[in-house]
Order: sequence, then structure tokens, then C-alpha cells
Amino acid sequence: SINWEELTKDIGEHKQEELLSILSKSQIVLDNDCNLNTANNYYHPDFYSSFPVFLQNKKYLPLIFSDKDAQNKWSFFLSKLGASTEFLAEHIVTTIKSIIEDESDEKAIELLNYISNHFEWFKEMTYDDKNIFEYLSELSWLPVDRPKKRMLVPKGEYRKLRKPCETILQRDYEIAGGAHYTLSVSVTLGKKDESGTFHEKDVAKKLGLLVNLPNESVFESFRRLQNVDTRQPEKDITRFAKLVYEYIGRISHISKDNIPSDISEKSVFIDGCWLPSSKVFQESINLSGIFSWDTLVSKDGKESSLAKGLVKLGVLEKPDSEFLVDYLCDLPKCR
Repeated sequence: SINWEELTKDIGEHKQEELLSILSKSQIVLDNDCNLNTANNYYHPDFYSSFPVFLQNKKYLPLIFSDKDAQNKWSFFLSKLGASTEFLAEHIVTTIKSIIEDESDEKAIELLNYISNHFEWFKEMTYDDKNIFEYLSELSWLPVDRPKKRMLVPKGEYRKLRKPCETILQRDYEIAGGAHYTLSVSVTLGKKDESGTFHEKDVAKKLGLLVNLPNESVFESFRRLQNVDTRQPEKDITRFAKLVYEYIGRISHISKDNIPSDISEKSVFIDGCWLPSSKVFQESINLSGIFSWDTLVSKDGKESSLAKGLVKLGVLEKPDSEFLVDYLCDLPKCR
């Protein structure tokens, strides 16, 4: 092993710096497969020793000596040459591509939890001249839940791993779970410790998940809700529907004008039936086939986001004269 202090004891500080500058750019570091590379393409052994098993890859580890004294001197020399004490972007990308090839959602969960728990190490990492998560956005590497025994199931075929732009957070399942698969429940995004605070939403946004739900995703998921198996408990369908109404009511970029007509024609769930919003009113009307929204808004109130969502969907305060004329015209005629 190289004893740097012994080699440079007769060399001045300026000359040592010049020599290190040359050596650090030279492919002189040997690994366990007898390959040579520059030191900064390898991890420092002390840093590598802290890696969890699923991240260990000896391709990025320089030669290790069995003799403790020789290893200590070699490690000191590697420090001088600039062996990395930060994660190498190529290593992370290689690991993810291996996960994709093996279709291993278990390793994907381990890696994603590790990234989240050490997010300060990864958030500014670059690869191929762009932020690493921007590069990874084109790869299907995020683990998603199998929608077994779930009420909302997307049309697309289930795969263990999905692109970030195809994936939503668990908390958005009721709103968009019929359009997108949810990030695995075994993944915890966000952290708070002495290294910093990163909220779930911020980490998810950096990873490229669908944090801000597209309107079409909400509508597509609502269509799936409208067509769930009738054997599903009515109270569960009602709960999901009310959550969607509340969401529509509080989101400014969903308005009356951009709600598709097919949604309005089957939008209000009352007494186990999907009704067109045109047949539901804010006031109680004593007419056959006409309904009041009272059972839906009684707890939340008429000023709630839920009520505002129903209004956006087309629930009027009371029938207008045109509606009443049409209603009378549709009544059965006596011969």
C-alpha cells in the first residue's frame, strides 16, 4: 500500500499540491476487478461501509487490503486523491435500472425510503446535465400498490413499477385512484431531523409524482366511481363521492365550464343511485323524480366546499320556469 506521508516527507507543500492535482486526474486507482480509474469515480471505503446491502456495488469500491495498517494508509491516500464521500449519480441510476430489469418492487421500496430519509444528499444531484429526478422521470421505477380489494381501479394494466408521472400519493386515492395507481403504502416520503425538514408533498413533487392532479384525472377517476360494482356498500360510494365534491369545490381550476357533460349527467349519488345534477336542487321540491341535496350537505353546510362542488356540477337552488314546463310536458297524459 502507498504511504503518502512517507513518500512526500521531503516534498514541499506547493509541490505536494501539484502532485495531488495530477494524480487525482489520473486513472491510477485499482479496484477489486483490476480496473483502473480516477479516485473520484470510486467511493471512499469508510463511506461505502455505511451503505445498506441493496446499495452495495463493488464496481464503485476501490481495492481493499486485508491488512489493517495497509488499508488505513490506502484510505488516507484515497482521501487525498478525492475518493467520493457523496453518492455517485451513475451508481444511483445503475441501481434503478437494475431494479427495473428485475421488476423488483421490494428493492424499489428500499431505495425510495433510503432516498427520502437522506433527501438532502439527493435533491440537487445531477446526471446527464440535468437534475437526476428529471432524468429518472422517464423511467418506470416507482413501486405502486396492487389495487386488490380496492373500490377504484385504473383501466391500465397493473405493473409493479410505474413512471412518476403515472403515480399518485396515497392521500389522493379517493380523488384520482380510478385513473392512476398509488405509490406503495410501504414508502414513506418526507423527513424531519437535524439534517432538515422535507414534507411529503415537496419530496413527491421533486420525484415527479402527480402532486397537482390534472382535471382529466379527477374526471376519469369519477367515471370509474360511477361504474363501481353495485355490490359495494352504499356508504363507501357516498363517502368517495362526497370527497370528490369537496375537492371540486375547493379547487379553483375546476369550474362549471370545464366539467364534461357526461359527468354532470351522472354526478350526484343519492339513495344508492347516480342522478343527473339537473334533477337535484338545493331546496326540497315535492315532485316525483326530483331530489334535494340535503342528505349530502346536512353535516357540512351550504357554504362548505362540498356544497360548492355540487353547485359547480350543476345543482341549482330551485327549478326555473323552463324546467317546470318541461317537467309538466313529460308527465303521462290522460286519454
